[in-house]
Amino acid sequence: MVLAIMACAPAEAAERLLYTAEPGFVVGFRAANANEAIEEWVPKGETVQNWTRMLTFQRFPGLVQRGRTGPELLDFIAGRIASVCPGAKTTAIARSIVLGRETATLTTRCPRNPATGKPETTFYRAITASSDVHVAQVAFRSVPDAAAEKKARDYLASVVLCGNAPSDAQPICKAK
Repeated sequence: MVLAIMACAPAEAAERLLYTAEPGFVVGFRAANANEAIEEWVPKGETVQNWTRMLTFQRFPGLVQRGRTGPELLDFIAGRIASVCPGAKTTAIARSIVLGRETATLTTRCPRNPATGKPETTFYRAITASSDVHVAQVAFRSVPDAAAEKKARDYLASVVLCGNAPSDAQPICKAK
């Protein structure tokens, strides 16, 4: 069964992420406040503390009005990873325009997370909306093989920003 999900924004929000639920994953954590909305999905039977793979969707309200874009947020994340994980490596931030919106991607590789003792690899996709920045992530608490990396990148490429007005460049927000 394919289930389209609209994440990390109140129902009345003009723009939000639209993604397909990953089979076998469940919501492990969801919270929102004035600065961020976050939703974390883990494989059924795992938790947000003890996971092997995780999908994370975030919305940062009003970040664009404060002069920050998706690429700038990913640049901040890359710097943060480098400071908390000895030996971390990050890819260059790749920028593109998707459905009329600035989009950026980043991959981070932490050889050994000091908090868990395990490697972590995370793929990010940030989309700059009219006022908010949205970030989707696929994370592995391991070193993924080439097939898993391709699947993660393909999944993130399927995550899009949707809007409520027919004049928007992005698809209309509605569950399928």
